[in-house]
Amino acid sequence: MTEAAAAARFLVVTRDEDLQARLRPALAGAGYELESAADAEAAAARVAAERPRLVLVDLGLPRREGWTALVRLRALPDPPPVVVLVGRALTDGLARAASAPAREVRQHVRRLVAAEVTVLSAEGVTLAAGELVNLGAGGAQVRLPVRLDPSTRVRVMLPVPVGDALIVDAVVQWHGRTASGFYHGLQFVDLTLARRRQLSDLLDSPEA
Repeated sequence: MTEAAAAARFLVVTRDEDLQARLRPALAGAGYELESAADAEAAAARVAAERPRLVLVDLGLPRREGWTALVRLRALPDPPPVVVLVGRALTDGLARAASAPAREVRQHVRRLVAAEVTVLSAEGVTLAAGELVNLGAGGAQVRLPVRLDPSTRVRVMLPVPVGDALIVDAVVQWHGRTASGFYHGLQFVDLTLARRRQLSDLLDSPEA
């Protein structure tokens, strides 16, 4: 593999085929190729052979394989940057991972969620109701029954545990077809300080 090809390669350590299906269109839309490894040993071998641009580690792997992968990757002579993928039941694990050196684990991780979401036009007209797949401070991934073109300006109604929905402005970055609709990557824009705080509270909420 050439150096340029390695620089365009991401590695995900998971056995979750649905997770891979969610990640693949997002990375393909940004010009990256996604490879996978099912356990810590396979991940370490792949990274040692051809260092990828980034490694995504699923902490939900059985037998603590996610944690083992983190330990083995950080022990390599030139460890790649790592993003931890964590589900709702693993928020304590994410806190532990974020306490590791920043070189090995990035703290600003999108949170995998499953919740209803409504996407509006920039003028406030409802475009579609769908599923919120993951959420971060800077954007979200949603699954909708309709396709929205990249660069489309939208407003996203995010569910909150208590009170009115949180509405944020966003721009569609990419889309990818699924069996039941289309995945979309959204980048939040024009966030006020108050909106940033609301997003932070939502991400910290155990109900999110």
